[in-house]
Amino acid sequence: MYEITDRDWVKSPASSITYGTYDATNNKITNYQYGSNSDGKNNPYVHALYNNRELDNEAKAWGNHNQDGWGINQEHIWPKSRGFDTVPSDSKGGARGDPMHLWAGNGYANNIHSNWAYGYVDTDKTYTDCGSKYSYLSGNLKGTSKTNGSGTVFEPQDSDKGDIARACFYMVARYNNLSLSDTISDFEPNL
Repeated sequence: MYEITDRDWVKSPASSITYGTYDATNNKITNYQYGSNSDGKNNPYVHALYNNRELDNEAKAWGNHNQDGWGINQEHIWPKSRGFDTVPSDSKGGARGDPMHLWAGNGYANNIHSNWAYGYVDTDKTYTDCGSKYSYLSGNLKGTSKTNGSGTVFEPQDSDKGDIARACFYMVARYNNLSLSDTISDFEPNL
């Protein structure tokens, strides 16, 4: 889905070389065929969480999915271990597969984020800056919480904070069980 939802339409515009048919009047693509790593015509650049967009974004939908370089992987904005990790790992339904909180994210920074809560990092104490290894990840920090002075948190770069806050708000509003039981179903936890 990232080829469409997170596509960098400036660097990878829809055109005659894109699979499918682009209707400029209605701004729609029909008959779209998803790409592959070897198909340059349909391997678009994508906006990935944690990448510093002030630098040239080189993340590709079908790029290296490892924890290095421009590799992207699937970031659960709401970590699976914080409410819906009991569903089988191959499950795509419910909260686990909800596209409102599944985004393309830089694999290296995603690995550092792990399942730490989001928060403000106290830079007066020891912390990790993802950008110390890759400059285009600067501003993504992991360290001691500045708010309560203890506990480890992950602070995304400023340009991603609003999007992440909206995704978290959505998850709490969507997966809120008013009966206050632990789960609505295996696919719909009470977050």
